[in-house]
Amino acid sequence: MRYATPGRRLLALLIDTLLLLFLLRLFHFLPLLLDPTLMLARGDIPVPAALPWPLLLLAAMLLSALLWNCCAGTPGKLLAGVQVIALRSGTAPGLAQGLVRCAGYGLSLLPAALGFFWILRDPRRQGFHDMLSRTLVIEDDESRKSLAQLLREAA
Repeated sequence: MRYATPGRRLLALLIDTLLLLFLLRLFHFLPLLLDPTLMLARGDIPVPAALPWPLLLLAAMLLSALLWNCCAGTPGKLLAGVQVIALRSGTAPGLAQGLVRCAGYGLSLLPAALGFFWILRDPRRQGFHDMLSRTLVIEDDESRKSLAQLLREAA
């Protein structure tokens, strides 16, 4: 088992952030796509109703936890070739474990993002959020697997 490098984890974070920003923009302007009359009378400036940030943050956390549970990764993690697994079982984390991991991001941010920088020092490359939720982020590069391993996994 190879622990995910900080570079791959950062790449996954960037992909997920860009995807989330795209989705937020899409949902932000969705009312205008459904009803173009929601324009200001003085021009073509859209005025969609914005969702509260705490609600968006909770939705993003729930979505991440669901994706870790069903796919062992968010789109960014999977594209970067890494997976989130439960420390004890080696399988995708449970939903509750994923929610604890999301909540642990706040702990990793304090103070001065020390919990994220801890990944550089820890032998298993765990941040505080990984330790709290008992998860690991590992590399899952299909190209490093033998044909027999791929066939066993497909069966």
